[in-house]
Amino acid sequence: MVSVIAFGTMGLTGTYGRVDPKLAVRALSHALDVGMNFIDTADTYGWQGDNESLVGEVVARRRGEVFLATKFGGGGTDPSATGKADPDLVAGWLDASLRRLGVDHVDLYYLHRVDPVTPIEAVVGAMAALVQSGKVSHIGLSEVSPEIIRRANAVHHVTAVQTEYSIFTRHVEREVLDVCRALDIGFVAYAPLSRGLLAGAVSAAGPSEDDARRLLPRFREAALTTNLALAQRVATLAQASGCTSAQLCLAWLLQQDASLVPLVGSTNPTHIDEDWDSLNLNIDATTMALLSATIDPEAVAGERYSEDRISRVYQ
Repeated sequence: MVSVIAFGTMGLTGTYGRVDPKLAVRALSHALDVGMNFIDTADTYGWQGDNESLVGEVVARRRGEVFLATKFGGGGTDPSATGKADPDLVAGWLDASLRRLGVDHVDLYYLHRVDPVTPIEAVVGAMAALVQSGKVSHIGLSEVSPEIIRRANAVHHVTAVQTEYSIFTRHVEREVLDVCRALDIGFVAYAPLSRGLLAGAVSAAGPSEDDARRLLPRFREAALTTNLALAQRVATLAQASGCTSAQLCLAWLLQQDASLVPLVGSTNPTHIDEDWDSLNLNIDATTMALLSATIDPEAVAGERYSEDRISRVYQ
């Protein structure tokens, strides 16, 4: 059992601009305080594992409260497409993550991105061995096709699949969600607010120079203008519903599937409270249907990843 909303730590170590480490620790601690016990990090977040180290600083004091997830295998800022899920190296990568996190096991260990030169069966076999060793409780996959999910699950049960999903990005509705339901796999929706576009966190000027979002097509010039106009439609509907855009979008996601967990992230405790309070909303079905009809995902401008990384994610 995990919290209905999970907390992602990627933004705590500079992905969206410089963050004071004290502020990052306070944000993560606050997320735990409000009840977000499902904490998500990765070995490539930040620089040389510093995101896991930061998470470990907090988890060391509160391990009993935390369902801890981390990832391996060429995600984050690593541009390499191959050789990042070598089965012979997985155990070593996990040990390095455990040292940084300061724990003896992780509750959920994800393959961050599929390695096109390594059969998924071999990778999952290596992950299954880590479950047998007691260092991993459950295994997960990120940004994978229905075929990969089925093949992986045939080797060892996959507990969770993590893929981008929001009112702006809905490709998983075609088949991925159905496969997860059929195989009793939980679904973790990352970027549920489209990296801030749906939360009013992005201005027409675009991200700052030290913000990785400036490299993403959806945040560039004309595309950003189009997407902010779409986000304004959501804001108008949210205002009429007596909540914020972020809360409305999270409530919409939570209604899509009972086993779906949105993965939010922020350095601002007020925004963390806002996201958590979306659980208390009682939005009628008519409003939810109107939201779905208001945003056509095909009208969203730009790919969700840059040209050199789009091939690594499921479309």
